Amino acid sequence: RWLAEGSDTTASTADWHLHRLKLGIPDSPDFEVDKLMWLESNADHLNGVSFTKGCYVGQENTARMNYRGKVRKRMLPVTLGDDPGDERRIMAGDREAGTLMSHIGDKGIAHIRLEHADAPMTLGDASVTINWPSWLPQE
Repeated sequence: RWLAEGSDTTASTADWHLHRLKLGIPDSPDFEVDKLMWLESNADHLNGVSFTKGCYVGQENTARMNYRGKVRKRMLPVTLGDDPGDERRIMAGDREAGTLMSHIGDKGIAHIRLEHADAPMTLGDASVTINWPSWLPQE
């Protein structure tokens, strides 16, 4: 987020959400209480977590996940082949691969199990394509 003299003030909240979805930046609508670990939101690559600062809620789990390299899910930008309606469960064949968290049109962000990131995925009858952001290293 950026504020500066002469910044564009004509963008709407929907414009902001579409922009962040395309970039793969999760925000409040994408966080599900008690179902998301902090590093799964890509906080480690967005300067949202410190591994040298002590004493914050979730510090032990966050540090353990980082040092053991155990981040097994990530919030990733996706393109949807069709309107998902109320469906949120993303499938890789007959296995659940993740959950669509939010979307605008065909752009969305999903909480994806990395073991399925290269597999063909569907949401209902529609295809789901991961648009791996350039700023996020592939693990």
